[in-house]
Amino acid sequence: MSRCGVVRPRWAGACAALMVVLGLATGAGPLSASAAAAETPQETVVPAAQRNTYESASLYNSDTQSGADGAGAQGVFHLLEGHKGLVWTRYADGVSTEAPADTTAVRQTGTGSDVLAYVYQDGRINLWDASEDTTQTVRVPSGQQMLNVYGTTVVSFATATADDGSPTRVNHLLTPGPDGTTRDVTVTGMPAGMKLGATRGADATSLFFFGQWNDTYRMVSVDRETGEVESWTQPIPISNDLARVTGDHVVLFFPSTPTVLVLPRDDLSADPAEMTVGCGGVNPADDLAVVGEWVVYRCGLAIQAKPMAGGASVPVISTSSSGLSSAPGGHALVVGRATAEGDYGIQRLVPGAGQGPPAVVTVKRLIRPVAKVQGLSLNQGRLVVTDSSSGRRDDYLRTVAASGTPEFGDRSSFTGSGVLISSCPVQDAGCSAIQGTADGRIVWLERDGTSGYDRLWAFGPSPSGLDDRPVPAGGHVTDVSGGYVIYTDSTQSYVYRLGGSGTAVTRPKGAAALDGDVLLSAGTAPGSVAGFNLSTKKATATLTTDAGCVPQELQSVGRWLYWNCGPDGGAGVYDRTAKKSVPVPSEEARLGDGFLVTHDRATGQLTLTTVTDGEAVDRVIGTLPDTGVSQRDVRWTVDEAGSNAAYVDAQERIHLVPSGVPEQPLRLLGPAENAGTVHATTLDATPGALTSLLLSKPSAGWTLTVRSGITGETVDTVRGGAARGALNVGWHGNDPSRAGDAFLPNGRYDWSLSVTPADGQGGSLNVTGTVALIDAQPVWRDLVGDDGIGELLALNSSGLVYSYQGNGTGGLRARQEAVGDRFPGGTLLVPFGDTNGDRCNDVLVRQGNELRAYRPGCDGIVSASSPSTLIGSGWAQYDVITSPGDVDGDGISDLVARQTTTGDMYFYAGTSTHKLTTRVRIGTDWRLYTKIVGAGDLNGDGRGDLLAVDKSGALWRYYGKAAGAVTARTKVASDWGSAYTTVVGAGDLTGDGRADIVARDGSGKLYRFSGTGTGTLSGPATIGTSGWSSYTGLY
Repeated sequence: MSRCGVVRPRWAGACAALMVVLGLATGAGPLSASAAAAETPQETVVPAAQRNTYESASLYNSDTQSGADGAGAQGVFHLLEGHKGLVWTRYADGVSTEAPADTTAVRQTGTGSDVLAYVYQDGRINLWDASEDTTQTVRVPSGQQMLNVYGTTVVSFATATADDGSPTRVNHLLTPGPDGTTRDVTVTGMPAGMKLGATRGADATSLFFFGQWNDTYRMVSVDRETGEVESWTQPIPISNDLARVTGDHVVLFFPSTPTVLVLPRDDLSADPAEMTVGCGGVNPADDLAVVGEWVVYRCGLAIQAKPMAGGASVPVISTSSSGLSSAPGGHALVVGRATAEGDYGIQRLVPGAGQGPPAVVTVKRLIRPVAKVQGLSLNQGRLVVTDSSSGRRDDYLRTVAASGTPEFGDRSSFTGSGVLISSCPVQDAGCSAIQGTADGRIVWLERDGTSGYDRLWAFGPSPSGLDDRPVPAGGHVTDVSGGYVIYTDSTQSYVYRLGGSGTAVTRPKGAAALDGDVLLSAGTAPGSVAGFNLSTKKATATLTTDAGCVPQELQSVGRWLYWNCGPDGGAGVYDRTAKKSVPVPSEEARLGDGFLVTHDRATGQLTLTTVTDGEAVDRVIGTLPDTGVSQRDVRWTVDEAGSNAAYVDAQERIHLVPSGVPEQPLRLLGPAENAGTVHATTLDATPGALTSLLLSKPSAGWTLTVRSGITGETVDTVRGGAARGALNVGWHGNDPSRAGDAFLPNGRYDWSLSVTPADGQGGSLNVTGTVALIDAQPVWRDLVGDDGIGELLALNSSGLVYSYQGNGTGGLRARQEAVGDRFPGGTLLVPFGDTNGDRCNDVLVRQGNELRAYRPGCDGIVSASSPSTLIGSGWAQYDVITSPGDVDGDGISDLVARQTTTGDMYFYAGTSTHKLTTRVRIGTDWRLYTKIVGAGDLNGDGRGDLLAVDKSGALWRYYGKAAGAVTARTKVASDWGSAYTTVVGAGDLTGDGRADIVARDGSGKLYRFSGTGTGTLSGPATIGTSGWSSYTGLY
């Protein structure tokens, strides 16, 4: 089966394209029956996952000091995963045979051959020959004790009294005799004074004892048939008291000694040759064996071989597990691989060709077995399984297409290594089950047998993070939907909000289900279902179904409500739209969107039942043999946010079966979580969170439309891609009409979000909200805070500055006092725009002949202590300095000034480098005006304007133009300004987005003249009744 990779956002299109290509390749016509069938969603099969680790195997009785390793001439004894006891694997064909199980034996032991010895309490020793599947018996005579077993020879000893009266040990060789008897041969022929100790090895004809003679240590050979001592070595060091014996050599060694002694097998009395082995470490001769003319030994995970004739060592096994067994005939066994690319398994080292290094022959290849699925979840097209592929219970994700044929993506880790999912007993379905959440996590239960509580976990790669809480022990997860989970123990149900720390909502144990943020519970009247909104904490209308009984189980997916009244009460799916139920099978069930899957544990059949047409249509989709416990959400499940069911077959493959019915329209699983404020961010940063939604099914994309909260004009449109369940939409607050990181003004914005369903079923989901944009482009005259409302600065005679913030309804809030040093007399304040790129309005201050930019920050009030930089000198020539806002339309505040001597008006443009350009004259001899006011944008064209009062009190308007020029003047009012001592453009005080004017009269009253947006002003409104004359300046 071809498989389409799942990459956002359009799987269906990608897969359709692939199907067309395949059709052309096989010669199928565009209207052929096979092409038409391909349009119908088809079942797909996810291949079984292999473990990350190989089958476990370990050699039995490896690297023994006695030389009786568990390896023979024809095969090797070892442990093997999947087998309870020992197995013997034949070299010739790799066939493994289980060793007979005998629980009455005291122990088993290797014999350096294909024989396994079973030792019993009564002195009996059974010798099972795996190569022939025959058993012989030896009985250790009374008074003797077993020492070791080699093949069918049992070495024993008895304590006797020597001629001088001292105790001495007499060694015996016991072999099977006829008719179940035991042949007993005493070891004899030692020279006077020689004592034999432990056995160190054997070959076909001889046994080797470590002995002591004349205060020296010797290795002594004894004939296995006669028991006669044959020969012995010259004195050897105690540090070489172990032996490896082949047909040609006897090698004496000890793991911690790098020096190895090599003797000819046919002349033990010869002078030994010395060779050095090892690669550092405390045991240089660890796992030593002899293969042909080479000595092999361990170097960490690798096995090295060194020639006895001299020369450098060479690697023969690149990696291996611990243990190495010597086998008769100069062979050795190890579990590992010869090279990094080679097969992993039980390897046999045999003499190489032409005296070359040992060759490696694979006796039994060990594979990576299929991992058994131990938990299964499918939600929003996220297929999550838990299995033991890593050697522990881990979880893995595949993404499934949101519509059409359930094509699936590659397997990847789901929760990662940060959280371990505990293992569960096979019979504990409550612990094994996992359930997906809409926000991209899984929920599972961990048993804790010590604390009296279990632990409920929710975790995954979603931004929601980890949720971990104690729950009463012994229960199970009943349902998960939206942001909630139901946990039920023996007496009651607990409803927890994932990510919430509040008290659980509790109910007596009974039928209960979640539908997003609504808890549904069976009522006392037959067929009644009570609802409780978990978000509002209010009851919803009781739903009356036609169940005719009090349900014992409920499940809900939007329009569909599953009820089950027990084995004899029937079951159905209630259609809330049609207001009637469709009877369905009453076996263990899981409700999907318009369909139901049931598991008949008696027959093993999984049945998918569709209900969308008002009647039940059944089809068997698979077989799942009963295990004695529920396998729902362990080996089978459904996607309630999609159209697919999933189950695991006997080969651990996962079948994805489409229901074939349309899904419900896209809806919310809980209220949208809308932000009250959004911080503006640059385009290369993560946008500020605007809203978070939990969707009932995957979406294909979304469109965000942002409008000015004042004018209703669309100021930004943002589009986003596909989402599954959790949709988090952010907004940068960027102004798309300008290049780069240019922001919209601070203030209130209305937004609407349209979300398109991925499956094309139903219309778009629409969500609206209002947000305050902050940390964006400061609004003209918004000096303290970033609410987009203008304010007034006041300077008293001692140089202290006060701020009066606008309240957004035309008035002023209580004054706030600046903190810091005071300004000297003669200071002129000019509220300005952002002069350093911190997105805060600054204040220009003229002192004497200098103009400086003071930067108190977004929440500060300017003082003489505020950070400042020098703009320039020569500013004493002007008797008017004011800022009308952005005159030239580049989004940056500008400055105008009147020269005292000539009355000429000059324009200084603000720049993106936070400086002022060289002045440009925009008017001559404006000395007829007593007041010139930077008024802001009076007509809504986006440019700052000027107002001027002449000596007769008439009010004149100059609109700003490109390049900083102004239009010809227009009279706004006659006899307007004679009564006012101060006139200030204060920005928007009423919250309508229009520039307003503030004036003070001679009595100390303060008035607001609201801008109309057409270049005129409303009549005066008193906003201060007295006391304003105390200020030497209002700005």
